[in-house]
This record gives sequence, C-alpha cells and structure tokens, in this order.
Amino acid sequence: MEKTHLKALLIMIFFLGFVKCTYAQSSNVFKIGVIDIKKVINTSKYGQEVMNQLQQKYDELSAKIQKKAEELQALKDEIEKKSSLWSQEVKEKKQSEYQKLLRELKSMQEDAQYEMKEYEKKMLDPVFKELEKVIDEFVKIEKY
Repeated sequence: MEKTHLKALLIMIFFLGFVKCTYAQSSNVFKIGVIDIKKVINTSKYGQEVMNQLQQKYDELSAKIQKKAEELQALKDEIEKKSSLWSQEVKEKKQSEYQKLLRELKSMQEDAQYEMKEYEKKMLDPVFKELEKVIDEFVKIEKY
C-alpha cells in the first residue's frame, strides 16, 4: 500500500473535514479542535482491522505485479543471452513479446494503483463518517 496516498488522504480529511472550529457563544473565545486521525485509526479496533485488510489487499496486488515483473525480467535475460544465436525473425518476435509484457506490466501497475485507491476509500469512508459523528457530538457538548 502506498503510505503516501494514505497520508495525503488523512491530511486532506484532517484539514477539510475534521477541524471543527466556531466561536463559543458565551465567551467569544475562538476554539480549535485537533484530531490525530492516524492515531485514531491505529489505536481503534475497527481502524486496525481496516488497516490489516488494506495491507492484505496491497500484498495481494503486489504479488501479482511482482510475478509479472519476474516474467518480464526472465524474458529480458533470455533475449540478452541468446539474441546473438537467433535469426532476425526470432529476435523481432522476442522483442515484440517483451514490449507486450512491458505494456501489460505497466497496465497492471496502473490498475492496481486505481484499485487500491478505490479500496482505501471504500474501507476508510465508514471510519471517517463514524468519526465525524463522534466529533459533531463532542462539538455540541463542548460548544465548539
């Protein structure tokens, strides 16, 4: 899982949605509430389960990409070692096969990145919605 994407998502949510501030009605004091989203996710049972599921998904996608990359590397090694023994037709066929595998790998990487982003969103949205409810309740009680 790309930790930078998760961090960026958490920072964006932090700044856009979870900094609750208003004037307290009785004292005209400016209050700011700050929440460490990462800590909430890492310390809550549900957050840990979600992070484990995200890590499993990442590992699954990484394994598929790694397998394709190894296949590509094996073909590249074969081309480098044996190309001097091949006819021009065989060389062209192997180069074409290599280019095809390279495009497939790039496509797999892009697809996996998109799939991971969507999965993160699907898994983390309920956490953030629940957290927002808790924050709203706290804001009402503490008059933020």
